[in-house]
Amino acid sequence: MRCKMKIFGVVLLLFDHILSGTSQESFEVQHIEDCHLTQFFSTTTYQCTECGKFQVHSKDGLECVCEPGYWQTYESVSGQLSCVGCPPEHVTSKDGLDCIRCESPLAYDATTKTCTPCPNGTVQVELTPNGTRRTRGCLRCGAEAEPAADGSAQCHRCDRSLLAASGSCRCPDSHLLLSGVCLSSSQLNQVPAEASMYTIDFEDGTTIDSAFFRRHSRAAAFLCRFRHNISACHLLANLCAITMYSERSAAAPCGQLRQLASGRQRPPAPHLPWLFYEEDEAPTVLSRSRISQEYTVQRDRQSSYLNLTVARFSADGRLLGRTPLDSVRSSVCPQLSAALRSATRFGSRFEHTCTLTGRDLLEAGPPEFFELYLQYQADEAEWLYAIPVRVLNYRRNGRYVNQAEDRHRWQLVHRFFLVDAVSSVPSAGTGEQPGPQLVQYVRDLHLQVEMRSEAGRPGRIAPPLLTLGYDLVPAERAAAGGLPVRVRVSYSVDMSDAREQIEVAVGVMSAFAVVWAIFRTWAWSSRNGKTEVDVPTLIHLLVCCCGSLANVFLLVMFCTCFYWFIFFKRQEVAYSLLPTPEQERFVRDIVISAFVLKTADVIWLLWRQVTVSLFLLDWERPKARSSLPHPHLPAGADGSGTFQGTDSSILSQPVSCPEYGGTRLVQVSIWRTYFIANEWNELQTQRRINQTWQLMMVLFALEIIGFIDLGSAEPDSGMSRQPGQPAAPQSFVCRFSVIVLTYGTVTALQWMFNGLLYERFVENKMQQFVDLCSISNISLFILYERNYGYYIHGRSVHGHADADLSGLYEQLQREQEDLCSRRGLVPGADQQTFQLMLPNTFRLHYDDLLAPMQRKSGGHPAQRPSGGAGDSSSGPPAEQHPSIQAYNTINRFLAAFIEHAIKELDYTVKDKKFIESMMDIEFADPDEKGVFYNDGRLTFERALLYGHGWALAVFDVLLFCFVDLLSGSTLLAGMVVFVTGKMVDAARYYLGRRNLAKKTLVDERFLI
Repeated sequence: MRCKMKIFGVVLLLFDHILSGTSQESFEVQHIEDCHLTQFFSTTTYQCTECGKFQVHSKDGLECVCEPGYWQTYESVSGQLSCVGCPPEHVTSKDGLDCIRCESPLAYDATTKTCTPCPNGTVQVELTPNGTRRTRGCLRCGAEAEPAADGSAQCHRCDRSLLAASGSCRCPDSHLLLSGVCLSSSQLNQVPAEASMYTIDFEDGTTIDSAFFRRHSRAAAFLCRFRHNISACHLLANLCAITMYSERSAAAPCGQLRQLASGRQRPPAPHLPWLFYEEDEAPTVLSRSRISQEYTVQRDRQSSYLNLTVARFSADGRLLGRTPLDSVRSSVCPQLSAALRSATRFGSRFEHTCTLTGRDLLEAGPPEFFELYLQYQADEAEWLYAIPVRVLNYRRNGRYVNQAEDRHRWQLVHRFFLVDAVSSVPSAGTGEQPGPQLVQYVRDLHLQVEMRSEAGRPGRIAPPLLTLGYDLVPAERAAAGGLPVRVRVSYSVDMSDAREQIEVAVGVMSAFAVVWAIFRTWAWSSRNGKTEVDVPTLIHLLVCCCGSLANVFLLVMFCTCFYWFIFFKRQEVAYSLLPTPEQERFVRDIVISAFVLKTADVIWLLWRQVTVSLFLLDWERPKARSSLPHPHLPAGADGSGTFQGTDSSILSQPVSCPEYGGTRLVQVSIWRTYFIANEWNELQTQRRINQTWQLMMVLFALEIIGFIDLGSAEPDSGMSRQPGQPAAPQSFVCRFSVIVLTYGTVTALQWMFNGLLYERFVENKMQQFVDLCSISNISLFILYERNYGYYIHGRSVHGHADADLSGLYEQLQREQEDLCSRRGLVPGADQQTFQLMLPNTFRLHYDDLLAPMQRKSGGHPAQRPSGGAGDSSSGPPAEQHPSIQAYNTINRFLAAFIEHAIKELDYTVKDKKFIESMMDIEFADPDEKGVFYNDGRLTFERALLYGHGWALAVFDVLLFCFVDLLSGSTLLAGMVVFVTGKMVDAARYYLGRRNLAKKTLVDERFLI
């Protein structure tokens, strides 16, 4: 029973081995010296292969020869080597073709089945001086023999093909000498001559009768088919590779190999090189799991590098050796040799571009051909895995199937070349110019390594894929040089699950963003008194969605990229890899979309701020002044005999005061209003985040400290590069993570510095503006929405603000000593800033008061003449300018509203509920009464850029990333962000200045 189970297990293993079809793709590493005496090293399988019966390997170990005492012959049907025993006391001739006797003084050695060595000073020969066969003796070489190539003075009989052709060791001109065999035309007739054997159809439509193909193609086919000559078969494979594996006819080199393989893609005999994979086998080949080594990403470990081995073949099919990739010296990109260590670093993206000179192309000589293998460890042994090759120039039925996305259409091969300037040399008699007509060279060499996603088995990879793209140039163009060659190594992992998770995260977060945008639009509609959905509401909803979606896209992409960045940089065993540039396109598209959406949001923000309604309410009342002239001043220039009017109903009308010896009321000065308007004008472009310092610190961190080096696509978390180490290509995922993290960190630090230190202990410009309003006796109404806005209560607790220096000092001293009332709107309170929720009737009345002025000004900013403010005439007032009338009327209306003097329009003061403050919404119904919400957070800054620091910071970082994505330069990105910020400030200042003049009826000429 146990024996049956063993047999069954062996059968299963054999069946699995046959189904996997990887006998040539993955095999244990063996060397020539590993082969036993009865084994030879096959140059097609790179394995030790058993010789036939009575056979041992040759001196070079690459083929089988007969044992001593046996002579060789070839079977007429199969062409296989067969060994026949010699008669008694006969030994095998040197060429192994006959059996001969030993001649005195030589004796037959029955143990070794050879003749005893010749005495010193003689050469052991077995031919007569005229070259005929005789017994083995010690003589000099005859006429039909030649000395041994190793200089041992031994005579080797010429190949029988040479003797048959010329009777000497020279192949006549009428024959062809190939691999030491002289072939006549009658022998070559066994391989019919066809034009497709010698002609090459190049990609540009040029057809050349190649001298190289005429010299080698037919003979190689003959020797490979009828003599099983391994070098000839390799030569035929080289010719096939030169034609880009074209199978236009059965007589072409590729067609010959297909016929010899009897329709199978893997060789039926050891002498045939393995060249083709099956046509629809690419997905299976690239998904196999034979490579069991666990790769790491630590620089100092050998398992962190791809151990690539190259088998090199000469143009005539000779194996030049199998060596590590870093020991190969090629005329194509010779400087690449110094960077191979970085190129083979596992998980590190590599890209190098070099330029070929005319000498590299035209003087390279016969091309060399290569087969690439991955050497890895498994079961405590070294194994080689054949790396498949995808030639983008391969055509099937005129179509470039290897350029298609569908892997089932690909045709994978096993051999390639780098430069070919030999095949385009025309044969003699074609009338073409001697020398190469065209040059083929590899333009793009891309090694792609995909990591397998297997739970509990990190660091495993699928078979790598070498993709080659060749270019064809005329010889004249090649001689000029300057042809670029790009070499790339990329690593990838299946990102389908990650992309699905990103799409789910973006979808869910976007749904919340849209809900939030709907909520903000509802709040906006409530603040604007809208009861139905109209076009402005839909526009506002669309813009709110843009801003919310931009924030969501940035948040999701940063979290995703930062996750990839951290795990890639800090892992030891390769658990995850970065997305490829093609896979990064999805991330880049989302980031670009976020930038476009945020741009629309910022434009809408600017438009809202430069169209806001605001008014400066002047609480100052006219003063009484003596009408008696000063003896040393012009009439009306002195200020003696004044008194303070406190009744809010007093207007600036002339009033007689006899008890003062003749006095009059003087109009209130406009300069305090202009002063406050100018201060507000300056605050319009004030930002909480200083953009200049922000960009300076970001660029210092990225470029000077070197944080941007962390954006490289290599698994190192250091910011220093070893001398001579080439810079790895940048990864958008890593670069985006570093930029956003750096920008966000600097922004947060500046925000905390301003909020916790500067604004508390140095200056708070918003609070200073509120204090300035109180000193100036000016209040500010800001209607940010139709029925919603902000109010800064600046009414002076001293009743007037027009005072000299000593009077102003006295007022401030009284406030400091608490000898006067509080500044707040409510008696006994200090609260001066409020959020307003006003009834619709208030806005209608306000617009009615403002409408006549806007009609008279024709839509242009109203300008109030400055001469009326200081009019000192005592007669009846002259007809006032419409802007002055509108200003006085609105001033009286707002003053009466604040003092609860209008019964139809009243308000209450209260605090916002917690949910109202958190959600920035008002639940009160202002239809009957307005509501003044106490606002200790100075939220009136939302009417300025100062109150939208985070929105502007998000726009800046998205703009920075967008420019960096296009240019790859952080310096250029910083410059663009700086210039854009200045343009935003200029637009906000210019348009806001015009709006300030128009809405407050302040003369724009006095806004500095």
